[in-house]
Amino acid sequence: MRNAKTFLLVSTMCGLVVAGCATSPSYKEKTPYHVTIVPSEFSTDLTNPYLAWTPGKQMTYEGKTDEGYEKVVVHVTADTKIVMGVTCVVVQDTLWVDGEMAESTADFFAQAKNGDVWYFGEECKKFKDKKLASTEGSWEAGVNGALPGVIVHAVPQIGVPHRLEYLAGIAEDMAEAQAVNVSVTVPYGTFTNCMQTRDWSLVESGLERKYYSPGVGLIEEETVKGGWGKIKLTNITKE
Repeated sequence: MRNAKTFLLVSTMCGLVVAGCATSPSYKEKTPYHVTIVPSEFSTDLTNPYLAWTPGKQMTYEGKTDEGYEKVVVHVTADTKIVMGVTCVVVQDTLWVDGEMAESTADFFAQAKNGDVWYFGEECKKFKDKKLASTEGSWEAGVNGALPGVIVHAVPQIGVPHRLEYLAGIAEDMAEAQAVNVSVTVPYGTFTNCMQTRDWSLVESGLERKYYSPGVGLIEEETVKGGWGKIKLTNITKE
């Protein structure tokens, strides 16, 4: 789970999830995952308070992890990509480890009418010694059985696990909101009424804890199992 996409991020929720529906079924690992996507139910206006993304916004995160000193820059571009008939916003994540670029990822998001933000895929490029080493982890909803998932709900569903993404055996990240009244201090400031989530993968070991501030977005991510490290929001700029 330690890669640039986890800062926005994305594995098994059961039953049928219908775009535009604010509730999700309870999760059971062995139950097949299905979604119904109606393109007209989606928009590129990402107004969900837990993401608060507008074109040109750039968020920088920094901190120490078991990989080294990490810096992640998340840039909301003006570009779009059509996935499963849905026009998605392209968000560019760039990860540096100890000053060297390790990963560059283009993620695709769209917001349903009820305010839930869905994740439709990513184009991932991993680098080693300043050269492209792999595109492992890339996936696109609607291709080879991949399906989108919900990154954040408009109304947090405390204690209800949900899929962030789905491509069997490759992209199976999960999340669960745990609280919505948490105070968090990061280099960029102190935030109240934050949503706390726990995130994990069905195909990798590990557990992460994340904090989202209303009107700001993700402000902190901590690895609590399967490694160690903490990344915090250090700056926000707007083009």
